[in-house]
Amino acid sequence: MPGRKASPIITISMTQKFIRFFTALITTFVVLGAFASTASARMTYGNGEYTNLCGSGTSATHNTCGGYCNTFDGSCSYPKASVVRYICDGRQTECRSNESDFSLRQSVSGVGCGKTVQIDVFNTQCRDGNDWICDDNDLVDYMVWYSGDCSNDRPNPGNDENDQTCSAYEPVNTQFRKSGENTWISGDDMSSKNIAIGDTVDVNCFAKNGADLLPGAKIEITKPDNSTETKHTSVLRNYEVKDFGSYRFRCYSTTIDACSNTDSFRVRREQAGEEHRSSCQDLILREGNLGTVPATVKFEVEGTDNLGDIQRYRVYYGDGTKEENESGEFSHTYESSGNFTARADVKDSKGNWISSNACESTVSIKARSIESHKSKCSDLFILSGNREESPSTVQFKVTGYDNKGAIQKYKLDFGNGVVKESDGETFEQLYNQPGTYTVKGYIRDSQGNWQGGDGTCTSTVYIETEPLTKQPDTGTPTGLTIFGITSGIIGTVGLLRYRALRA
Repeated sequence: MPGRKASPIITISMTQKFIRFFTALITTFVVLGAFASTASARMTYGNGEYTNLCGSGTSATHNTCGGYCNTFDGSCSYPKASVVRYICDGRQTECRSNESDFSLRQSVSGVGCGKTVQIDVFNTQCRDGNDWICDDNDLVDYMVWYSGDCSNDRPNPGNDENDQTCSAYEPVNTQFRKSGENTWISGDDMSSKNIAIGDTVDVNCFAKNGADLLPGAKIEITKPDNSTETKHTSVLRNYEVKDFGSYRFRCYSTTIDACSNTDSFRVRREQAGEEHRSSCQDLILREGNLGTVPATVKFEVEGTDNLGDIQRYRVYYGDGTKEENESGEFSHTYESSGNFTARADVKDSKGNWISSNACESTVSIKARSIESHKSKCSDLFILSGNREESPSTVQFKVTGYDNKGAIQKYKLDFGNGVVKESDGETFEQLYNQPGTYTVKGYIRDSQGNWQGGDGTCTSTVYIETEPLTKQPDTGTPTGLTIFGITSGIIGTVGLLRYRALRA
């Protein structure tokens, strides 16, 4: 039949079209695959390659997270000292060993071949003493880089001896050992050595992960009494320990800018029951005082603790604001001229916030040619007597500022019906009765206006009472006193229940 003779020709034609289409499709996939392979190649730096990047993971083709890591120069930075670096042996996609100090910037430079470097950027300092306080929500960027396999003709970035930048010598480590021992250890490990008065220690300013010494190094030593001395060397030998407390050693270079490391160890008393002593030593105005509004002032707080480390620092800037951190270094911008009473607290190893008159400074900010009148009651401080048993004399201090003249008066409402005015900032009040008292501070500014009574110019006084269950003069045991009180309660409850049943 005619229809059947044409059928084979149609089949061949359809087959040819299918083969051509399939061949073109395969060619397209091959071309696209080659293009994709080229477009998504693993990123490199120096003689190494990235093995994990934020945004692309272990494919390491791009970094699109916080923008704090630069894959072109192998570094990460952040406005806060919250960048940390780790170094591991071999090629890894994740590394959490040999943790560095937290800093504003970290780089992959300065490591040898066959090493993996991980840099993590957090939005806060993640170390609170020995405790890690961050989680994944605080991680804003990261990079992991492998320096490359070892060979004789493959230098690593930053290892040029003529490169006089700190990145060529990172990480810098201050290390210790008891004189005569072989192993170099960190400050924490040195504190565990139970060093005695009269022992001697050695100190090294290591660079390049212990492969070199820091060029042009000096060692600044801060002793337990806060006195300092400087040794013009990168290797200190047979340094004698003469007192109990914390010894801090800062290795820094005189030939390379911003290249330093600080570590410390503690000499503890062997006698049981050592008295705890801690203090806020100083509030230093490092920079910006006497500037013209708006002026940024930099502060440094110093504190001591004979049984541990200062945990946190806090500064009241004198304009109604405050801030705290772990470093003791602060920066604040004043938006008004005037004289401001800045005061600092330190949180000691026992968790107590303490201050002193030594941790108080006056910040003076100059006025601009045109500035409207600004005044405020800034802070109300309780200096002593709070949380004591009645009767207790409590000392207070009220501070404030005025950019057009002097403060005329200060006033305190002690929360017990007593209100006092004074020409000075300090007040005293005797609290005879236990209780909780809300205290309010005020200033009268140069225009005669009273300011305050709320916010940072309020505080709470707690006056405690003696426990009810104390030993009576007759010698009756405390347990009987408690039994008498509870027996009365039980008897009263029983009587009420009896009356209820009869009703």
